[in-house]
Amino acid sequence: MTQRTPKRVESDEPMSASEIASYIASKDDFALEMRCLQSARGFGFEVQHGGTYLDPATAKWRQFDLRLSKATGQRRVWLAVECKSLRSSYPLVVSCASRTRAESVHSILVHPNGSPAVREHKHSQLFPAEQPLGKSAMQVGRKGDGGYNAAEQDTYAKWSQAIESASGLIASAWTERTHAHLVLPLLVVSKDALWRIDYDANGVAAEPQACDEVTLYLGRSVVHAPIHPATREPLPYPITYPIGHLLICTEVGYGALLATVSDRDSLWWDRAFEA
Repeated sequence: MTQRTPKRVESDEPMSASEIASYIASKDDFALEMRCLQSARGFGFEVQHGGTYLDPATAKWRQFDLRLSKATGQRRVWLAVECKSLRSSYPLVVSCASRTRAESVHSILVHPNGSPAVREHKHSQLFPAEQPLGKSAMQVGRKGDGGYNAAEQDTYAKWSQAIESASGLIASAWTERTHAHLVLPLLVVSKDALWRIDYDANGVAAEPQACDEVTLYLGRSVVHAPIHPATREPLPYPITYPIGHLLICTEVGYGALLATVSDRDSLWWDRAFEA
């Protein structure tokens, strides 16, 4: 006999102010987004908040959370930030293997002689080989019957939006020809809601550990077709920009990242742009 999934019962009783406040404190993405916005402004980033972009995969308009930018000298970094409020009882768990040399790569958009080009940095100092690299990410929680439940749909949708938002930042980077540009997608989750499991070469898992940052491997490329600023016609040389990694941080890790990037003397800049 087929079991039917019970329907969710919703109460007709009006929500109280305290109940709404409780929801915002524990589950609301926008509250996390606002805190991330304030942090970015506090560290002096240029910020776009809550704008829209055309998703090339679905041809639908979508709204991004945050787009951050910071420049030092002739170098500029762009962060496409999406925020996802998670409960510590249903955290995001990222399974990691050692990053290979082929995966140790990132790309910079440059403009030699005024024309855009992508410079690939192999043996990346920003994403070094033999460091933990996420290959799978899902939320894990307890079920009412004592078992466990795992799902990836909710967070997958959010980090997919970060990637597509990053593709829009490539368009912005293309028009700013005075800088070399690094574009990175970033997913921010709630404090105490990010875990990592490291696997060795034999597939043996280490003890799960709570963390504030981890990198998920994407191995994707975004194709951007530039538009001529005067005629608005597509130009004949589209840009293919590889996006190899997604940064995943808790709110704590996000603050630490912004502090590092905002330090103009930080070695992060030399590693990112391979000085």
